[in-house]
Amino acid sequence: MSDIQGYVIVHKETGERFGDCYDSIGGAKSSWCHAFRSEWRVTAKLRHLAKTKFDAQSEFVIKPLVILESSK
Repeated sequence: MSDIQGYVIVHKETGERFGDCYDSIGGAKSSWCHAFRSEWRVTAKLRHLAKTKFDAQSEFVIKPLVILESSK
């Protein structure tokens, strides 16, 4: 059995996480846009994504954060 605990934004190739854990997919997308509006939160290697909506980029994906229950 598994339980979705939230959603995280991860880089497709490296698996590096961007930001926090979010309650919903919409929350993750909103946080993405907010991070690029307040540039102090964005590293230099991601500046090329500035002013890009989440759905308009192809480097990152949103994945569910799942806790798996072990069967004993």
